Amino acid sequence: MTEPLLAVEGLRVAFVLGRDPLGRPRRTLQALKGVSLSVAAGECVGVIGESGSGKSTLGACIVGLQRPDAGEIRLNAPAQIVFQDPNESLDPHLPLWETVAEGLEIGGLRSRQARRAAAAEGLAAVGLAADLMDRRPHALSGGQRQRVAIARALATGARLIVLDEPTSALDTSVQAQVLDLLLGIQQRTGVAYLLITHDMAVAAHMCHRLVVMKAGAVIETGETEALLANPQTDYARSLIAATPRLGE
Repeated sequence: MTEPLLAVEGLRVAFVLGRDPLGRPRRTLQALKGVSLSVAAGECVGVIGESGSGKSTLGACIVGLQRPDAGEIRLNAPAQIVFQDPNESLDPHLPLWETVAEGLEIGGLRSRQARRAAAAEGLAAVGLAADLMDRRPHALSGGQRQRVAIARALATGARLIVLDEPTSALDTSVQAQVLDLLLGIQQRTGVAYLLITHDMAVAAHMCHRLVVMKAGAVIETGETEALLANPQTDYARSLIAATPRLGE
């Protein structure tokens, strides 16, 4: 049996919300309560739930931005993350080519010319013209900035990309374009996605399987088509009922 690219088992995270005068926790928030899931090569798994369900905390743990209190994460491939808002995730002072190529220098590609050429290829792969390479993020639209963030994630050779609400900060007219771009990249390269979203329409458009989270716990999982047709929990049914079709 092929080992998955990502296996998460029993992940737990608690945040201290306040301390008494002696420094002891007064109250904690259980952000993740024994979460388990897996992602196979070339697969898109959607983690769906309302705000506060623990989705982004899970993504942060997977890429090493948050230390779990318990549980295990097994990554069998390089992983990167694309955040919700490219305005916050891109350095406003760097030209686009340096943003895309910064991971390549860390990885050992020292030649400026080689990094610039690699960045040009990366930008072309996400539908951005070479004449944008020397511009700063403020000169781009929101959709273009998110394409840069995707190119940066792919440039390091990541085989798993965590997509944390990748279209929720974009205009509705641009969302479908970015999602179709991601699907096209997956078909060409075989990259796997863990898609974090509150939008069931986005999940239905992108995902092979769904993991439904509520209050830090996984409450339902299944193949996308089967879960949408026959959800087993009231919570999943409410998410499906409340979500319009993509582009509406």
